[in-house]
Amino acid sequence: MALENRDPPTWSPPRVSTSSSPLLLHNSLTRSKTPFVPVDPTNRKITWYCCGPTVYDAGHLGHARNYLTTDVLRRIMRDYFGYEVIFVQNVTDVDDKIIKRAREKHFIAKYRKDYPTIDAQVIEDTRLAFAQFARDTKGYPTATVNLGSFPQWFTTQKELIESPILDEDQTIFKVRVLALNSAATALQSLTSDPAAYYAAVDGILSAYLGNVKKGDIPTSEHAIFADYAAYWEDQFNEDLRTLNCLPPTITTRVSEFIPENIAFVQQIIDNGFAYAIPGGTVYFDVTAFEKAGHFYAKLEPGNRKGEAKQEEEKRSPRDFALWKKSRVGEPGWTSPWGEGRPGWHIECSAMASEVLGGQFDIHSGGIDLAFPHHDNELAQAEAYWHKDPAKAEKVQWVNYFLHMGHLSIAGAKMSKSLKNFITIREALDSGDWTARKLRILFMMGGWKGGLEISQNFRGEVDLWEKNAVQIFSPAAEGPRHRHLFRSQEKQLYQDLEIVQKDIHEALCDSFNTSAALSAILDLSASNPTAYFSLNGVKEVARWVTKVLQIFGFGSAGGSDPIGWASETGAGTGAAHDTQSVALPYVKHLAITHKEQGVCPELLKLSDHVRDHQLLQLGVNLEDRDSSVGEPALIKFGDPAELIAAREAKMQVQLEKERKKEAARLDALRLEEEKVEKAKVNPKDMFRTEEYAQWDDDGIPTVDAQGEEVTKSKRKTLKKAWDKQKKLYDAYTTKGDS
Repeated sequence: MALENRDPPTWSPPRVSTSSSPLLLHNSLTRSKTPFVPVDPTNRKITWYCCGPTVYDAGHLGHARNYLTTDVLRRIMRDYFGYEVIFVQNVTDVDDKIIKRAREKHFIAKYRKDYPTIDAQVIEDTRLAFAQFARDTKGYPTATVNLGSFPQWFTTQKELIESPILDEDQTIFKVRVLALNSAATALQSLTSDPAAYYAAVDGILSAYLGNVKKGDIPTSEHAIFADYAAYWEDQFNEDLRTLNCLPPTITTRVSEFIPENIAFVQQIIDNGFAYAIPGGTVYFDVTAFEKAGHFYAKLEPGNRKGEAKQEEEKRSPRDFALWKKSRVGEPGWTSPWGEGRPGWHIECSAMASEVLGGQFDIHSGGIDLAFPHHDNELAQAEAYWHKDPAKAEKVQWVNYFLHMGHLSIAGAKMSKSLKNFITIREALDSGDWTARKLRILFMMGGWKGGLEISQNFRGEVDLWEKNAVQIFSPAAEGPRHRHLFRSQEKQLYQDLEIVQKDIHEALCDSFNTSAALSAILDLSASNPTAYFSLNGVKEVARWVTKVLQIFGFGSAGGSDPIGWASETGAGTGAAHDTQSVALPYVKHLAITHKEQGVCPELLKLSDHVRDHQLLQLGVNLEDRDSSVGEPALIKFGDPAELIAAREAKMQVQLEKERKKEAARLDALRLEEEKVEKAKVNPKDMFRTEEYAQWDDDGIPTVDAQGEEVTKSKRKTLKKAWDKQKKLYDAYTTKGDS
């Protein structure tokens, strides 16, 4: 057959790779890593419910750890693994703490308006408030409830007040004692400034008024509580926007799902797993639930005894409230069982079921919610979706439970209820932290375990951030550059491929963000001045930019973004916006003028411009191989970061010089010691108090105790004598010459 008449070869399709790592999630339901398989049969959509905030106070760093970390995991699912994530987050705006705080705030505001000056009535009410607050303080000695005996007793509490580390009960006691002391001081000084007085007694007086006047609020009054909760919800959302957290796909508020909560409770009653008692409270029947074949406390089986609180006409201490009757001074809604409101746990079961149905993929929240909140959620949902009370049906309401670990400082977990927290705004306003540094911190600490902020950990965050900046810094080459592909460039792409693989495996390993950040640093070690072409270096920077954007750091602007947006808005990569303006001028400084005669004064001025003025403008020049005519490397970036990088580089250079000088001095000292040692005649070296007799060469024969020196000892001494004789002979010969 003629060659021109041959048929083309059969096309061979590429083989499908089966080596890709599956996504594993540490599932609290199994207490192990399990492969992630979505409910959606098309494997495209993920349904996710996250326990949101109880809005009664400012968000603190513990909340930041929870929600910012959740944001990272959500972004990885969406932007790295490519899932469409339906993210539902609730807001608890009906709660005991909200009701108490809102009531207190309402009545103290009204009281201050009614009593603009500090008169006898205000003082009397404050004294009553002091006594009531003291009596309600667990552990406070009743003998010192009287205001007059308080100051002396307070002096005995110095150790407690000054201790930075306390357990939960001690912390609560300390907070209340300090509130008592503040009020006692105000009553003793009786300042004429109403604002100062009310600020000092607010803690005890607002609690007193909220309690004694609560009967003035009818159950139909909702605005007092709704407005208070709405204020703190707005504050919370603003904090999360500052931290660059994505907003929920759907937000559910308890106050907006009251009919759904009522219907949910009624269905559980109808299914035989709940009961109402006279007065209007409805309890979940744990015993009936287990007798039907279900398991209570799946997340923490060791807590199967439940919350163990015996109340009113509960059938068992383990039973918990689904619907709570409204007490005096609390809001209420009409239900089949009377005026009341949803219990704490039922809200999430009802709202998640209403929005996501009988089964969804992921449920997340803080580890402190695992029991009783999440275990009770699971029980309620299974009881709701269970249609046959005579048998346990297969009801797996949640497939994967993810629990974020605690954040602590100096060993103490942060908590709003303990008032030992640092608010998100305080942390950011103080300058100690930025949104970026917090994201790095929480990614380094991982999402599952506890995390304690320490000075060393803070140093690691700063170091990682500075090293990451080095990846983004290369921006442009000078006018005379070459695009050679050498072994260095080839190795760079190989290194990138290894890091890409490492990061993929880290994220598949239950979102191991700590390992992912470590892998990125492997790329920061590359020195861009070692390459003829920056194309590869820029490609690495583009890829790292993309990955960090996936993690939620935000990228720089421009058509070819490299780097992240700075905290102030003009970031490392955003310097590309100024690059087009500055580059033509900076290139002239980057050109090597070795072949031209340039006066020393001009070179000195050029160095000053390069090392000081340009850095302050966000431009850095790094020398390359001038022997082959390579122009300096031009880098654009955030001025503060470039200056910090230059200072760090100078510190490294200074440390090298310090070590070099120390090594030189050590060598000089050793040489001097060697010379001094060489001056010693070997016949005299052993003539010390350690020995009593010597032979003709000065080698000891008898020690100071009159014992003859052993043969092995003399052999050792002779070796040392021979060595010294060589040094001595060399020294004397050199001296003679």
